[in-house]
Amino acid sequence: MEFEREMVRDARGFSRMMKRLEKAERIALDVETTGFDWQNFDMVVGLAVAIPGYSWYVVTQNYLKYHKDFPVPNLQRDFFEGEAGDGLCDFRSDIAIDDLAPVFQLEKPKIFHVANFDVKMIDSKKIADPIHDTMIQAITLFPDRLKRKGSLRLKQLATDFLNADTSSEERLKRYMEKNKITSYGHIPLSIMLPYACDDVEYTIQLDRKFNAALRRRNLEGIYSMEQQLLRYVIEAEEAGAAVDVPYLQELGKKYDEKLEWLEERIKPYGVDPHSDAKQLAFFQSKGFKIEDVQGDTLKKVKHPLAKLLPAHRLVYDLRNKYVGGILKRTIGGRVSMELRQYGARTGRMSCANPNLQNIPGKIDAIRRAFVNPSPKTQMLYIDYKQIEMVILAEMSGDVPMCDAVRSGEDLHDRTAVMLFNEEFTKLERKRAKGANFGTVYGQGYRSLAPQFEMTESQSKRFINRYKATFPGITRFCDETELLVRRQGYVKTLFGRRRNIPAKKAYVGVNARVQGTAADLIKKAMTRVAYYLKSRGYKSRLLLAIHDELWIEHYLNEPIIWPIVKLMTQGYPFELPISVDVDASVTNWAEKSTLTDQVLLDRMAAAGFCDPWKGQNVDWDNIGASGLMIDNPYTRDPFWLVPKKTGMDRAELVA
Repeated sequence: MEFEREMVRDARGFSRMMKRLEKAERIALDVETTGFDWQNFDMVVGLAVAIPGYSWYVVTQNYLKYHKDFPVPNLQRDFFEGEAGDGLCDFRSDIAIDDLAPVFQLEKPKIFHVANFDVKMIDSKKIADPIHDTMIQAITLFPDRLKRKGSLRLKQLATDFLNADTSSEERLKRYMEKNKITSYGHIPLSIMLPYACDDVEYTIQLDRKFNAALRRRNLEGIYSMEQQLLRYVIEAEEAGAAVDVPYLQELGKKYDEKLEWLEERIKPYGVDPHSDAKQLAFFQSKGFKIEDVQGDTLKKVKHPLAKLLPAHRLVYDLRNKYVGGILKRTIGGRVSMELRQYGARTGRMSCANPNLQNIPGKIDAIRRAFVNPSPKTQMLYIDYKQIEMVILAEMSGDVPMCDAVRSGEDLHDRTAVMLFNEEFTKLERKRAKGANFGTVYGQGYRSLAPQFEMTESQSKRFINRYKATFPGITRFCDETELLVRRQGYVKTLFGRRRNIPAKKAYVGVNARVQGTAADLIKKAMTRVAYYLKSRGYKSRLLLAIHDELWIEHYLNEPIIWPIVKLMTQGYPFELPISVDVDASVTNWAEKSTLTDQVLLDRMAAAGFCDPWKGQNVDWDNIGASGLMIDNPYTRDPFWLVPKKTGMDRAELVA
C-alpha cells in the first residue's frame, strides 16, 4: 500500500489532517517520546497518524522545548540539518499537547502497537473508545511468538507479514549510536518523520491483515475479550496500589543488614554469592556430585555454604526486586505494576516490576507493604476457589470430581480420600494435590517423583492408581493428546486456540484447562471493572494475582454481592463456580475472610452508618433496600443489595 506523507506543525496542517481522519473508518496512532517513564519525566515530542493511503507526523512544541532544555554538545549546530534541510533557527511548531485532543476524541477505532504504553503517555482519560492493539491481535493469533524474543516487535511483524522495508529504523539507530544519544527528542526530523510514519503505516496494514485472520480462525470473540479488557488494564496501571513507603524504607535497611551478615560468613570460602558458575565449581571441587546450585539441589548438600547461599539469594531478591523495585515505581504512595495481558501462551495474565505472583509463600514482609489507602475503604481480595480443578472436572466430566465440585468439597481433600482413606496425612494430601496439578501441567511420573517424595517406580505406580481412580480425567487427557496429533491445535471453552506440535501433545491439557481459567478471569475482570465504572462508583479494580482480583472498596458502596455474581454466573459451565471473599483494612498480609458482621462494623467505623440502630443510614444511596441475599459460604445474610441493580441478563452473560 502506498502512502502520502506530511509533517504537521501548524493549525492549517492539523485541520487538513482532521478532515481526512473524520472520514476514515480506523486510525493508527503512535506517540514518539523522550523515554519510557510515563509517570514522571518523559514527554510526548510527536504523534504519528495513519489511515489507508495517508500518514502524518505531528511535531509538538515539546520537541523544541526538550532540545533546548537538554542540549547535546556538538549536536546543536546541525541538529535539524538533514536531508530535509531543516534549520533550528527557522523551525517552529504551533501544536501543543492539548491541541492533539481532537484526534484522541474521535469515536472510531484507534489502533496502536503496544497500546498500553502510548495510552498511558497520553492519559487514558483523554482517549475515547475503542482502543485496539496489533500486538494483542498478533498474540491472539500466534501465541508461540511470546517465546521468540523480538518476534512481537512492530518492525519484525511488518517484515514477516508485510515484507516491509525497515531501513528507516536502521538509519535512526545509526544516528543515535554515532551521536551517543538515547532520546527521540534529539533526532532530526528528516530521520524522525520516515521512522514514525513507517510505524503507523505498518500498524494500519497489520490491523487489516490480522482482523481478516481473526475472522478466518474464528478468534474474533477472543480478541474482542482482550480488547475490552485493555482499557481497564491501562486504568489499573495508572491507578496503582497503595504502599507504605516508610515501612519499605525500614525493611530495606533490615535486608541490607542481613545481606552484610550473610556476606561476611560467605567471604571466607572465596565464593561469589552472585555467580552460579563459581558456586557450582566450589561444590564440585569439594567432591559434591551436583549439576546446579538451585535451592532443591543444595538442600541435599551437607556444607555450611549450602544454607548460606540460598539465604543470600532470597534476601538479595527481596531487597532489590521487591523493596527496591516497589520504591522505584512509587509515586504519591502508590506503586504502578506492569499488568501483562499475555503473561503466558495459555492467555494467563502476569504482573511484573514487581512480580507479585512470585513472592515466596511464607514471606509476609513484602505483602505488609501493600496497604489499605483510607479509613473509608477496605481492600477486597476475591479469589476463585480451585478454579483449574473445577475446569478440569467440567471439561472431563469425571463423575467423582464433578460430584466433589457440586458438594463444595476441597478437591484435593477429595482426591486424597479416594486415593488413600478418610484419615489421610499431610504428605498424602500433598501427593494427591501433586497428581491433580501434574495432570493439568502435563507432568509425568519422573518429574513428579521428587515432589511425591517417592522413587520413580513408586511414582509410576501412584500415577497409575490415580488414573484408575479418575477414569474421566484419564480419558480426557488421552482424547486431548489424540486431538493435538490429529489437528495440531486445541481450544478453550471460550474459543482461544493454541497450536501445539505432535511431539508436545502432553501440553494440550494445560492449554485447554489453564487457557479456560485465563479466559474466565479476564472476562471477570472486564465485567467487574465495567460494573464499577458504569455505576459511577469510586471503588476500583486494581489488579489480578493468579486467580484473585484486588478491589479497592469504598465501604458505602454496595458492590460485594454484585461482584460475586459477576464472577460466578453467566459463563458456559454446568458445574458451579465459587469464590472466596477476603478483605483487610490494614494490609495484604493481614487479609481474612469477610463476614457480615465484620463488614457492618467496618462501615460503622468509617462513619457511614450505625448498624445497630440504623441511624444516619441513607439506605437508598447505599443500595440496601431490604432484600436479603444468602451468603453461599456461610448461609447467613451476606449483604443488602438494591432490588433492581440496573443490570440485565445480556450484561451478565456478555
